Amino acid sequence: MLLLSTAVLVGACATRGGDGELVTGDGYRHWVAASPGASASTTASAHLVLFIGGDGRAFVSRQRVARDPTSWRDPMLTLARLEDAGHGAYLGRPCYHGLAEDVGCDPRAWTSQRYSVDKSTSMVAAKRSVWSNRPTLLVAYSGGAALAMQMARRMPETTGLVTLAGNLDPAAWTRHHAYTPLEAAPQAPRLPGHLRQLHVLAGRDTNIPPALTRAIPTLPADSLCEVAALEHAGPWTSLWQQLRPQLSAWLAGETDTRTLCALLQS
Repeated sequence: MLLLSTAVLVGACATRGGDGELVTGDGYRHWVAASPGASASTTASAHLVLFIGGDGRAFVSRQRVARDPTSWRDPMLTLARLEDAGHGAYLGRPCYHGLAEDVGCDPRAWTSQRYSVDKSTSMVAAKRSVWSNRPTLLVAYSGGAALAMQMARRMPETTGLVTLAGNLDPAAWTRHHAYTPLEAAPQAPRLPGHLRQLHVLAGRDTNIPPALTRAIPTLPADSLCEVAALEHAGPWTSLWQQLRPQLSAWLAGETDTRTLCALLQS
């Protein structure tokens, strides 16, 4: 089991890409990248698609903590860049993207406290500082899904939530892998019934096996969609390209979640 008190910090700090901006949330700063052709502060279409990344590389080995957890191969950053100008953005997590040495950041922010409420609270504040109460579809990958669930509960402007191989029960996940339990990492909350949910489970996922998500009682049964050929790493770009054209109809209630799932499974 991992003991943070004895874990060793290794690795160089990541640097930010040149196409993003820094936004202040509530106690943390966040790196934000808008879809090409628009800055974060000028995206102005009716509906925002906001992408939340995974845990990155919090550890370089079981007992060696990274100095910066950022992964610049985050599939959510790739998907955000596929969106039409003004429609999508990527919201970085606290202490990621070259901010690991910010005030309030230490290795607990991307290890034992990675899903604590102060992280999602700051992300909500950062979102609203740029896009106010603009209607939002949250799309989150892996560990980012735990934070996106918390955000959706605090953001009435959230109209939909899509998670991809999401870690929606961190306690079950740590037990499954015999990891040290995380601090203040709640199971997925029950969200309002009007909020559309699609949780894509990767059938070949050994990191977050589908059975962990299926056991969560707060998730609507018809929101779960297992795609047998997917692994934890996806491929998510091809899946998103299948899914994206259907999302407007889904958010409007013109297409149900089971229809979307059948499309992804075909």
